[in-house]
Amino acid sequence: MEKWITIREHPNYEVSNRGNVRNKRNGYILKPQLNRKDGYHRVSLNGKHYYIHRLVADAFFDGEHQGIDVNHIDGNRLNNDLTNLEWCTRKENIKHAYINGLKYPTVVRVVRCKFCIHRNENDFCASRPDDFFCSDGEKR
Repeated sequence: MEKWITIREHPNYEVSNRGNVRNKRNGYILKPQLNRKDGYHRVSLNGKHYYIHRLVADAFFDGEHQGIDVNHIDGNRLNNDLTNLEWCTRKENIKHAYINGLKYPTVVRVVRCKFCIHRNENDFCASRPDDFFCSDGEKR
C-alpha cells in the first residue's frame, strides 16, 4: 500500500514510500526527470531540483541525516522504493558500488587508492587495485 508524507520544506507536496511525489492541492503526481549527469530521478519543487531518493529517505527515516548518503540497495538508481533505500556513509556507499560492480560516484573527496595519503599505512587501501576509490584519502 502506498503511504504519503508531507515534505517538510515544501508543505504543498507529498512523497510516497513508492518513490512518487505529488502536489497536495490537485493530487497530480509529478513526472520525475532523469538527471543525465548522475543517472538519478529528481523533481522540481518551487523551482529547485530535489533527488527523489533523498526525499523518500528524509520523509520516512527518523533522525537528522545531513552529510550521509542514501544507498540504493539493489544498485538501481531509478528504484526509489523505500524498501530499496538505506542511509550509509560515503565510504560504505562507495564500497557497495565497488562490490556490486557499479559505476563509482564522482565526488570531490573521493580519489583512487593509488593516490590516497594513507595507502602505505592502511591495509585495506594497500590491498586494493589502483582503480579502487577511497573516501578517506585525498590526492597528495
